[in-house]
Amino acid sequence: MCRRRLASVVRVECLRRTVRQQRWHTRQATGGGGPTDTAQAMRMRTTTMTVQSDKILSSVPLELLLRVNSKFSILFCLLTYALFIYKIFSLPYPLHVLLSEAFIVLLFGPIEAFRISSARTGNLTETSSELFFSLLLGIAAAAICAYLAMLQTYVAFVEQIGAGIEFVLVTLEALLQLLTMISFSTNRST
Repeated sequence: MCRRRLASVVRVECLRRTVRQQRWHTRQATGGGGPTDTAQAMRMRTTTMTVQSDKILSSVPLELLLRVNSKFSILFCLLTYALFIYKIFSLPYPLHVLLSEAFIVLLFGPIEAFRISSARTGNLTETSSELFFSLLLGIAAAAICAYLAMLQTYVAFVEQIGAGIEFVLVTLEALLQLLTMISFSTNRST
């Protein structure tokens, strides 16, 4: 049921533009006004939606993974921020290490938000450039996850588990983005 709903969400996003274009063309063909027969207008919309749904290239598994990861990323960022604040007050940190780790921890949230937003936009609008930008941000997010899991001065076990899960999600999304970009380019060239 959830997969059908996601597929319909992807189709609706892709079809909105087509319906607006069809309405504009209908107004132009009838001299500014819409079609006088509402049944004719409904047939035109249905035909347009049927034709457009055959050309949808958006990846439903990528969309599903992005939705799951958007929720997990929020929880992971909050956990990381809370643990970092706890470590600041309870563990000895040299100032230069504290500042560099604070910069890395605070940078992770915005990078992840832009990455997920760009990937969703690129997937739903079938834009390879958005997916490529998200892929580049994914490399940065994966590097930060690896740093948080292994290279921090003090690493909590919960933080290692969360960073590992986030790393796996980012990697899977990157692979799906590559496959989706390949799908976009091969279907557009034919």
